[in-house]
Amino acid sequence: MDAVLSYDRPSEAGQRDGQLVVDFATERSRRGPYIDAEVGEPLAFARALLALRGVAAADYRRSQRDHAAYQAWVRERYLEELPTELARAAADAAGLGRRRQALAAEATPLEEAVRGEEARLREKTGAGFAAARRAYFRWLYEQDQRAWLVIDPVVSVFPDAVYFECLSADESCFGRVRVDGSLLRADAPPRLGTTNIDFGSGLARELRRVRSYRPPRLRVGREQVALATTAGEAVEKRIPLPERWPAGFLQVQAATGLAATTVRLRASLLADVAAELGRRPDDAGPRALRFELAPGEPVAVVAEPWEVRFVDHARRWDGPPETVRVWGRRRLALLRPLLADADEVTVRLVGSGMPSFWTVDHSGVRFDLGLSGWTGVDWARSDSFDLLASVGEATPRAVARVAAVLQDRGVATTEDLAAGTGLPRETVVAASVRLLRAGKAMHDASDGTHRWRELLPRAFSAEHDEADARLASARRAVASGAVALGAPVDLGDGSRRVAATVTIGRPMETAVEIDADGQVRRAACGCADFRRNKLRHGPCRHLLATVAALARTEPAG
Repeated sequence: MDAVLSYDRPSEAGQRDGQLVVDFATERSRRGPYIDAEVGEPLAFARALLALRGVAAADYRRSQRDHAAYQAWVRERYLEELPTELARAAADAAGLGRRRQALAAEATPLEEAVRGEEARLREKTGAGFAAARRAYFRWLYEQDQRAWLVIDPVVSVFPDAVYFECLSADESCFGRVRVDGSLLRADAPPRLGTTNIDFGSGLARELRRVRSYRPPRLRVGREQVALATTAGEAVEKRIPLPERWPAGFLQVQAATGLAATTVRLRASLLADVAAELGRRPDDAGPRALRFELAPGEPVAVVAEPWEVRFVDHARRWDGPPETVRVWGRRRLALLRPLLADADEVTVRLVGSGMPSFWTVDHSGVRFDLGLSGWTGVDWARSDSFDLLASVGEATPRAVARVAAVLQDRGVATTEDLAAGTGLPRETVVAASVRLLRAGKAMHDASDGTHRWRELLPRAFSAEHDEADARLASARRAVASGAVALGAPVDLGDGSRRVAATVTIGRPMETAVEIDADGQVRRAACGCADFRRNKLRHGPCRHLLATVAALARTEPAG
């Protein structure tokens, strides 16, 4: 689908009445948010926004080297040798003509044989070959298209904070800046809402000039909608928006709900890691960072394959022993501008080869960086983490009730939504997942809040295609009664563990741990797919069938 992003003017920053004003132009096809406030932490604010712009422009897909200079040198050598070669070719022209006639006579029967073989293959394959060729070139076009696709960041104004979000150009990194409301000194109440913002190079240049003794002023949108049409010349961008782009936002937030190991590191240690990775050539594997967590011992981060160890002696691990590997480590360079002023970095590790989340919180400005499990696997193709987001079921009426309360309040916890709608917590969580898929809401795992956030002005859905082989197989298993659920085991704090036997071909034992809100925290299966990949490629069909069967046993609200 095409997204036409139209702005009444470019974003700008400049001195007004002795104060630097950072004025973001908002997309004008919808009534966007408005806020005009002085920012209390200038340096933290400016550096976080510059880091976010770095995320939006980041593209870690491997590109071909530029051989233009070499090709120019080859052309010069060719032109030097050309006169000699032309003279030699003219002398051999008569002999070459006779040789050409002889080869043409030999080629005739071969060409007839090839044509006959092609006809035989066409009869054998029918239209399948042509369809496959069309599908291949369609895929090739989409891959080339992604090379220049850049989406403007999204800004959301809430009662307690302002959020800026974006996906990287290769869609493997998710960046989010949260500016706490306590830092924003506004003269008038803000208007809540979500829209895209124009974030050009000129604005970035002015942000680099922010100083602590000159508090900047953040301005998003216009106070009156009518002003947007007369503010100046319109700036319009037509972007071929891939269908999977909204799904990338969904998968990021669904992955934050999975059980994870939380590690806190000194910011200076992570800066040393990033500097070491920048000095060494990344030309041999394994290209991973290995977290070594031993009870009572300092946290250690090891850069493979060189086995360079970085030990945080200020922090000792107080959890169970664990070793977790994180790939796509080059992307951590996006955090480097923020590490000089930060004290610590909070890292949430979902598992080896799984997504990881890195948070830098400095003076009320929080920067979140979500990395997909591998650089080559973008968030939109991160394999259905949302299918494990909830085992509850929500009817359209329940979804509408939750949406009405959330839209009215702007921000609410699960408890607030349950109280406001009169629905069970598990139904509220299931309804919020449906709103996530529709691009109507977001979830901030750091403070446990749900927020009304309309990602796009037009309706869309990130519901899964029925053609998904795993999902279709799981639904057939549930419909045929091939899932036998065991009795739940109470784990305390409202959590429970449920074992099941799923018979798809042959019986497989599965187990899921579910928290009080009906979210799957851990999952395991005895099949070969799970043993080989865990959840790196998403849940297997047996786990999907288990979750679907559990959803049928929960109240729909």
